[in-house]
Amino acid sequence: MAYHVALFIARKNGTFINYYMYHGGTNFGRTAAEYMITSYYDQAPLDEYGLIRQPKWGHLKELHEAVKLCSETILSVFPSMQSLGEQQEAYVFSGDSGACAAFLVNMDNTKSVVVQFQNSSYELSRKSISILPDCKTVAFNTAKVSTQFNTRITIPAIKFDAAEKWEQFEEV
Repeated sequence: MAYHVALFIARKNGTFINYYMYHGGTNFGRTAAEYMITSYYDQAPLDEYGLIRQPKWGHLKELHEAVKLCSETILSVFPSMQSLGEQQEAYVFSGDSGACAAFLVNMDNTKSVVVQFQNSSYELSRKSISILPDCKTVAFNTAKVSTQFNTRITIPAIKFDAAEKWEQFEEV
């Protein structure tokens, strides 16, 4: 998800990210039925109870922190695209003030590459984007997840494994 968000910002000069299904949920209403799982979208950054689901939530948080570091620059100018290789591109935001930010994109699905950008070498993992808020230092790479995974164990309080255990509720 972070790759596509960063690509939208770089390529389209995107300024508003709309996360569809950022929050999971539960349907306890009339359309829920017996023997049906009522939870939906368990891959959301926030689960149905509003609890953080790692590493997705933390990875997106780090992406937004990196974008915020260069937000003034990327909001003030349109990017210029430079080819860095066959499937590699640099989207450079540089304004009159001398501020510079860059998004180095590797669209190759199979291999990592080393590219030259402004007299420096950068290793780009396969299908990744590196964000350089000052056009020199990598602040974030979409392929590197530094957030710790969290694990949850769910233990059923009551096991509804037979029709006799279900009850019907009628609304008044």
